[in-house]
Amino acid sequence: MKKTEVKGASSRMGKYNVATPEKLLDAAEVLFASRHFDGVSLQMIAEKAGTNVGQIVYHFGRKEALLRQTILRRSMALNEDRLRLLTSYQLLVGKENVEVGPLIRAFLEPYYERLRSDEDQWRHFALFISRTAWDERVSTYMRECFDDVAHRYLDAFQAAIPTLNRRNVVRGFQFMLAAMHASTAMDARFRHMLAGDDENRDLRADYEEYYASIVPFIIGGFEALR
Repeated sequence: MKKTEVKGASSRMGKYNVATPEKLLDAAEVLFASRHFDGVSLQMIAEKAGTNVGQIVYHFGRKEALLRQTILRRSMALNEDRLRLLTSYQLLVGKENVEVGPLIRAFLEPYYERLRSDEDQWRHFALFISRTAWDERVSTYMRECFDDVAHRYLDAFQAAIPTLNRRNVVRGFQFMLAAMHASTAMDARFRHMLAGDDENRDLRADYEEYYASIVPFIIGGFEALR
């Protein structure tokens, strides 16, 4: 075999092996956020990750499996922190003595803490989810990945407001999620409404302000449902 052929084969092999599952997930996350799931092809993801479609097929198979894994890997970190905070709070005050405010903070803080961090990938994930959370396919994976912990929080909210029926507990939780996702959607319309707001403003500052506003807003909503 000629040297040029060996070199070409080596180059292709190096490109094939360079993409780890994490790099592929990062690339998919960025593209899903900017173009929506349906507007992203495996070829686009491969190019973004600096590899080829074969790597995606090898690690994940179909695009739907890549979508599921994108949500699953973020849910693992969030679920762990949310459960830890909830359990610690319940142990501190007793399950029957929990209050709405600390429960809301325990649920939201792990998310906003990551959005305020230096890790851009979490902001890509948040943007992707905020724009597609109600899509049936995405919702299916959200249910699979997040609902076990969600039910733990629903039980806690029920204990915090025992006079509230379960349907209204679920509605309050739904409104909390809707507000959380809306705050990360980067909606140009509402950014424009913030008179004089700098479009190039660091998003971390936005998330800091949103978190400070969203907690009392949701507390008021739950209290109003009593």
